[in-house]
Amino acid sequence: MTQAWKQLEGQTVGEKFLLREYVGGSSHSGVFLTERSGEEPERAAIKLIPADPQSAKLQLSRWEQAAKISHPHLLRLFESGRCRLGETEMLYVVMEPASEDLSQILPQRPLTASETREMLKPVVEALAHLHAAGFVHGHMKPANVMVADEHVKLSSDGVCRIGDRATGGSRPSAYDPPEASSGGIMPAADVWALGVTVVEALTQKLPVWERFQESEPALPDTLPAEFRDFARHCLKRDPQRRWGLAEVDRWLRPGEAATRKTASDTPRPAVASAAASHWRHAIPAVGLALAAVALVAVISFMNRRPEAGTASPALTDAQRAETPESREAARPKTPAAEPAAPSVPSAPSITNASARSNPKPAEPAKVPARQVVRGEVVQQVMPEVSEKARASIQGRVRVSVKVDVDPAGNVTSAELESAGPSKYFADAAQRAARQWKFSPATVDGENAAREWILRFEFAGGGTTVRPAPRFP
Repeated sequence: MTQAWKQLEGQTVGEKFLLREYVGGSSHSGVFLTERSGEEPERAAIKLIPADPQSAKLQLSRWEQAAKISHPHLLRLFESGRCRLGETEMLYVVMEPASEDLSQILPQRPLTASETREMLKPVVEALAHLHAAGFVHGHMKPANVMVADEHVKLSSDGVCRIGDRATGGSRPSAYDPPEASSGGIMPAADVWALGVTVVEALTQKLPVWERFQESEPALPDTLPAEFRDFARHCLKRDPQRRWGLAEVDRWLRPGEAATRKTASDTPRPAVASAAASHWRHAIPAVGLALAAVALVAVISFMNRRPEAGTASPALTDAQRAETPESREAARPKTPAAEPAAPSVPSAPSITNASARSNPKPAEPAKVPARQVVRGEVVQQVMPEVSEKARASIQGRVRVSVKVDVDPAGNVTSAELESAGPSKYFADAAQRAARQWKFSPATVDGENAAREWILRFEFAGGGTTVRPAPRFP
């Protein structure tokens, strides 16, 4: 299906969105780079899906609703509509472009426990915002944990109202909870999918469970001990016994219980800056190859505080107080029913006096952000591969090349970051990379040298490449 989508490159959607480059998709959807018009054209991504007469109107309605949701850790949707390409009627949604997603990292290596915690914080805040507004994400998985504008963001093109049923006839996956086939999508489904995503991120494996059996999922032996309790509570088959986001948030921030404020006070930063700063600077020092480079691109920015006016909202006191036991207690019971014993200890409560006694921490000095223009690809050269060599490929061959780019945008050197299993394909990728050209990059108005990582993927049906800028 990749070749079928690639054949659409160069066509125009809605008479205004040029399909510049196919960047990925599936048999059901294709995503392309495009531009939004304005005083200065703005880069964007556009997703296309075939228009199903049964669900097209509902899908467009969901995209319109999702476009109204604003949160710093949700991918922005700009507009959507119908179009016709050739003989096929399509639906399209134009959105903020993402540079990477978690599913591209995990084939290279798992995340560390520290990296996973830092990734979880903005994800949980985005999910909490959706749930509070009456929505569910519905498609929580590594491919939808993305990086855009140097922030971790969740995709939002699959968002729907709490209780809505999923569109399409696809079979449930491991990310869909046991109750997925019995009704509408509820917030507990996002928590299940979050648990599966965390297990996969840490172990590169999915929990093992049977949809129509009653046993709880089996966790991989390689799952770090500190995450086992988290995973077990998120992956309870019974959604009433499953953790909510309040419990997940308390588990993530155990040391903040004594100083946490309500959402009406100053919103908290998305990440504890000291821990994140240590984590960010530790990774390059150990000299990790491609996977670490990509992971830094995905998550390293999470130590930054949200910009003024877009701070991530904290969970409310009511949300933090909610537990599986309180949800159970709210359900009608017969007079003879005994209250359920709590499955996890509650976080200690804070009196107004004790909250006032804690001094407000001093605000760190603000450092002016660098004004960075990364530049763009202006000449892309694909590797030359013989038909005989391509026919020998079993699965996919991945090669990553780091190119040094001078202030004028010319490649001065091309080095293999990850050579892959074949010297033939590595050499072809390296030769091609030397011929790329880029528009100039600037830092604070001055021309600057920088690096680009070119990730080539060779397959029997063709070659694709994902370029990503990286300043030294």
